[in-house]
Formats: sequence, C-alpha cells, structure tokens
Amino acid sequence: MTQPSGIDGWRGKAAAFAVLLAAVGGIVYINREVLFPGLVEVPVSPQDAAFAACLEARTAQIDQLVADGMMDAARAANAKERLAPVCQAQVDAAN
Repeated sequence: MTQPSGIDGWRGKAAAFAVLLAAVGGIVYINREVLFPGLVEVPVSPQDAAFAACLEARTAQIDQLVADGMMDAARAANAKERLAPVCQAQVDAAN
C-alpha cells in the first residue's frame, strides 16, 4: 500500500479551509459598502455638495413643472435621467 500524501490529511484540509476563509473575506471586504452601508463613511467634498444641491434644485423644478401641468410624467422622467451630466458639467465649470 502507498502512503497517503500530506494533502489528503488534516494539513490539506486546514489549508483548503484557510483558502476558503481568505476568499470569503476578500469578497466581503470588496463589497463592504454594499453589505454594510452605514459603516463606511465617504468624505463629502465641496464638489459633491454642489452636485447634490444642483440635482435637488433641478429635480424640484421638474416636479413643479409636472405639478403645474406644463410637463407630463414621461418627459419628466427623461429630464431627470439627464440631470446628472448637466449638473456635473455645471459643477466642473464653476471650478
């Protein structure tokens, strides 16, 4: 009979378990913002604040146009989809 190799014993199983733990730990670390959204705080730069303010103001304007009957819901949704690049350009131009 042949002697079993070291990989078939408890050392091999321990090594495989260590690799499994490292892989799961890596996946959790990479996705930590998705899995634990409250734990990771991203600092807000002035550009981010200006961008958020632009989005909020423009969204309120579009909602007011819909409420006044000057724009239908489909056009409002289309306009809201286009807001991010418009506000980003506005923030970039200001800086």
